[in-house]
This record gives sequence, C-alpha cells and structure tokens, in this order.
Amino acid sequence: MGEGLCHPERYVPGAFIKIGFFANEADLLYQDEVRGTLFEQVDKTIDLLSFKYLKAYISYYRDTARRAISVFDGSTTRGAVECDCAQGLQ
Repeated sequence: MGEGLCHPERYVPGAFIKIGFFANEADLLYQDEVRGTLFEQVDKTIDLLSFKYLKAYISYYRDTARRAISVFDGSTTRGAVECDCAQGLQ
C-alpha cells in the first residue's frame, strides 16, 4: 500500500474530512473531523453520515418493534463518498 494512503496528512496538510451540520446558512450546530488513512476516512465518514447526520423515519411495527427507515441506503452514501474521494485524488 502506498505510504500516502497510510498517513495522508504527512504529505498533504489538511488531508482529512470535515463534516458540519448547519441550522441555516450561517449557524453551525455541530461538526466532526475524520482523520486516519484514506480508507479509514471513507469508512468513518459513512458511519458518521449514517448515524449522526442523515435523518431517518421511525416507525413501529405492531406497536412492539421499532424500525428506522433511512432516506438514503448505505450503498448510495458509500458511492457518493467514494466518488468524491476519487475525484480529489486525480
């Protein structure tokens, strides 16, 4: 594996992912920074987007089982993150 993939910030300062959630155009509610190898950054970003940033609809099945229905499925989110990362490496 290429050394740049293992420690990208060693070669490119600021080679990390920053995610923010805004109440409106100016007010930041919370943010996260994702660091690590490029592969770790993609995996951690997908997890953060899925569990913290993307909304899901909650429904109850027969009043006992709770189900969360995500607006985006995992493959859609992964494809978007990997596509953006690949474009940044060109």
